[in-house]
Amino acid sequence: HLSLMPRAVAQLPQRSGRVVVVKGRGGVAAFSEVRAGGSTQLVPCASTASDTWLLLGFDTTVGAGGRLASADPGATSAVVDVSPIGPSGTTVLAADQGIVVGPGSVVSLDVGSLEPGESLGGVEVLAKNGRVVVSGVTTPASSQPVVLSGQAAQTLALRAPWVPLSGARDVVAELANPGSSVVSASIRVAQYVSAPGTPAAVVSHHGSSVRVVVPPGSTVTVPLTAETVSVSSDAVDVAVRAAGGALSGLITVERAGSPWLFVPLEQVRAQTWILACDPGTRVASLAFSDGAMGSQVTLSEHLADRGRAVTFSTSLLQDGTIGLPSHEGVAWLEVTSSNPLVTAPVETTPSCGEMIGVGPTR
Repeated sequence: HLSLMPRAVAQLPQRSGRVVVVKGRGGVAAFSEVRAGGSTQLVPCASTASDTWLLLGFDTTVGAGGRLASADPGATSAVVDVSPIGPSGTTVLAADQGIVVGPGSVVSLDVGSLEPGESLGGVEVLAKNGRVVVSGVTTPASSQPVVLSGQAAQTLALRAPWVPLSGARDVVAELANPGSSVVSASIRVAQYVSAPGTPAAVVSHHGSSVRVVVPPGSTVTVPLTAETVSVSSDAVDVAVRAAGGALSGLITVERAGSPWLFVPLEQVRAQTWILACDPGTRVASLAFSDGAMGSQVTLSEHLADRGRAVTFSTSLLQDGTIGLPSHEGVAWLEVTSSNPLVTAPVETTPSCGEMIGVGPTR
């Protein structure tokens, strides 16, 4: 048991291969911190177990590989089916059906054996009995797959408020349709333009659109290089609207001399967002979209070495970015808004984990 003061943070060392369940009265936001090979990765913990999971962005080509882990935090065993989902549709292999995950245990599977030779492979996990929490890793660990909970993964509106283009050579959107009906989608790409007289940038009202059809039980890769790399902007805002069914997905950015960057298409809007960081982190700015216009937001930088928060409030006139005080040693950042919206970090040094929405979402 651990007591946390309001808006405080604590670290709990854990051994690998264990299921850790964090419960807190009033709710808590938890991240796992993994240190390996001289690098640190911060990954948000799942807020709840689910019977449906979707993992996108696995690289199973020659020299690479990936694994997924299914953990059962419950008191009884769960039975799961694991199926690849890709351009050719969902493939069912008998060896990957009816896997028993004991209570408090973890079962790991080699994704390369399920879906070999895929640079953007996907896996669907369905629990026929019980609920599980799923995570994924790649080898080498240059880019991690995006893990989407079935309770929030599929929606008619998806958003990536900040897709960085520095050094980008190729940009694609990967859309997944786990459903049984054909889904048509429109992908809108809008660049950022400077706001006169301020260091901020706003999302242009003019953008380019791409339409695509996603067959049932499959993924579709949509090239966006012409709409992104050729623009004179540091980043773009990507919005996906679906009709006929729900989708989930991510944006993949191939960068010269750097690992691929996976940017999840956010499934939810929230009024509170949390970003956990390594000690020594400096957060430069945030991007806001999908409900930002007219919102009153309060940003709190919780500093690791001062035991206090630096807070300021502002009004958002439209979708775009705002600069932060950029203090060093940010342990975590909290954003609260008068309206549900989507937000993402623009630039952090060193990098932080993914931003997660907490509380009521929609």
